[in-house]
Amino acid sequence: MVSVMKKPFLLLLFLLTFSVGKAQENGFPFGVISTTDLQMERYELDATAEAVVLNEFGEAYFDEGKLNVEYHAKIKILTKEGLKYGNFRIPLRKNESNKEEIVKIKAVTHNLIAGKIEWNEMDRKSIFYETNSRYADFVKFTLPNVKAGSIIEVAYTIKTPFILNLWPWEFQSEIPKKHSEFWAKIQGNYLYNISMRGPLGLSKNESSLIYSCFSFGSSRADCALYKYAMDNIPAFKEEDYMTAKSNFIAAINFELMEIRYFDGRIDKVTREWKDVEDELMQHSDFGSQLKKAKNLADDAISGVINSDSSDLYKARKILSWVRNNYSWNEEVRLYSEFGVKKAWESKVGNSADLNFILFGFLQSAGLKPNPVILSTRSNGNPVADLYPVLSDYNYVVVSVEINGTVYLLDATEKFMPFGLLPTRCLNGKGRLLAKSKSDFVNLSATKGKQKRFTSIILKLDENGNFKGSVFITYSDYDGAARRRQLSAFSSNEERIQFAQKEWSRVQVRSYTNENLLEVEKPLTEKLEIEFEAEVEKPRQLYFNPFIADRWDENPFKSNERSFPVDFGAPLQKITSLVIEMPSNYKVDDLPNSVALGLPNEGGKFLLATGKTDKNVTFRSTLVLNRGIYNSQEYHYLKELFSRIIQIEQADLVFLKSEK
Repeated sequence: MVSVMKKPFLLLLFLLTFSVGKAQENGFPFGVISTTDLQMERYELDATAEAVVLNEFGEAYFDEGKLNVEYHAKIKILTKEGLKYGNFRIPLRKNESNKEEIVKIKAVTHNLIAGKIEWNEMDRKSIFYETNSRYADFVKFTLPNVKAGSIIEVAYTIKTPFILNLWPWEFQSEIPKKHSEFWAKIQGNYLYNISMRGPLGLSKNESSLIYSCFSFGSSRADCALYKYAMDNIPAFKEEDYMTAKSNFIAAINFELMEIRYFDGRIDKVTREWKDVEDELMQHSDFGSQLKKAKNLADDAISGVINSDSSDLYKARKILSWVRNNYSWNEEVRLYSEFGVKKAWESKVGNSADLNFILFGFLQSAGLKPNPVILSTRSNGNPVADLYPVLSDYNYVVVSVEINGTVYLLDATEKFMPFGLLPTRCLNGKGRLLAKSKSDFVNLSATKGKQKRFTSIILKLDENGNFKGSVFITYSDYDGAARRRQLSAFSSNEERIQFAQKEWSRVQVRSYTNENLLEVEKPLTEKLEIEFEAEVEKPRQLYFNPFIADRWDENPFKSNERSFPVDFGAPLQKITSLVIEMPSNYKVDDLPNSVALGLPNEGGKFLLATGKTDKNVTFRSTLVLNRGIYNSQEYHYLKELFSRIIQIEQADLVFLKSEK
């Protein structure tokens, strides 16, 4: 579903009112079900599928100034887990002045009972409307008598005033589809840019001209009819380390570029960045709020910083003060919802509110901040850079240049070190809005890593028991994530219980930490642990040395991957282990040292082992030098982690001698 359009666009798009109507009868008839499909027990192209779309058809056409979108689908339920596909929750977008509506809902469950097809039509009383937010409502319904083996059939029409992106059509979904088809009938005075996304090819890609298909007064004009289809579409499987699936799923997108009027006027709907920047700076929930935040901060700045301090000190102090005095309500927004004055007074606001307040304080301190708009990882990548679509952006942070270095700042995350953006913001490029020169800003994690160092010192006693200490140091993104976890606990006893769950293979006897609230310093934890080694044979102890940060399974399971592997930030995990042995024990068959590497200096895994009469030492290092790896590098990553898992399965064997 595309984002809600802003009001200025709607006024522009409704200047034309005309009737087009449907091009012709198309799609597939409602209620025609085959016994063969009802008898299907599994989908031959995907034996793991919980359900499969047998047929799906959508059609978009204009009628009296609104876009009509008709949808019709037949879905075969294959397993009990697939029963959830009988539940529908359809979003209806809205804004201050317009909204979508749904009409002509028809839903039927088809079952094969004693060789006959049973028809179970949904009652209108089963349809519920949910008012959700300022941006969308929802229509919800559940089909009757759905069971494994059923075929459910749904048809409805949505009328929408939001036509800037027409109706993006997603061919792929989380279940496979036998056939999916979409028709778009567009009048000749609307010029759309049409683009395909994803790795799959179309089985139908046709366009034709329909003469005199719509009228305005005495004038008549033509329409373009586009037909797109795919067959045997695999399910889109979400995997670890990926951004929004909307970036990669097979889909067709439309972007309105131009409107041509009958009197010869032409409106360029696709705008340049300057137009977007001007609109934002004049917007009551964006530019106006920046000014209000500055006015509020002017009266409070003296209580926050010393005017004689350096610019870098001021920026650090202001960011820390805003984070510690205002709470984020977990809402991700590009715009202020109720205004910064309310957030200022209540000490709570959405992401835009808090970053507008941060912007105001930086300005009041004599610095020159600029807002940076972006799309979060879960929101997907913006459609285009050159011709911006403002609705693609859902977040704003603050940029400030100090002594030639540019810092990107966000006030929502209390535990994020200065200059690091939250992981949700690490998504491609943002747009810096400045009076002098606006430009794109790289949002990749160039200044921070997922960084952790673990040191374990153990002593094996003569009875085969291990005791020792664990020291863990968290930095950058790992430091912020760990502080966020620990902040949920009100006592050290609760933290000990939490640590015990994490270190389930041992007994945690004590726990302490340092620098929990000093976000610019590494966070350190110290644990005292003890455990017994496994005994499988007399006088033999078995111990797996990878008791910290061990990979139990490969996160990369697919044979192929058509989209990047995105860790968010580079990664560095180092674990050091020293085991002191008594004189009556020795180690048998110490694993060899290992050095594995990714091509093009992409990363490495190192294992260094050693032993003396008294000690055994292990040091493992995993380094991923980039936050993002392209799909061609997927097999190298998969193989690297496969080797790591294999290495980490090896146990140490301690042999006990006779006294």
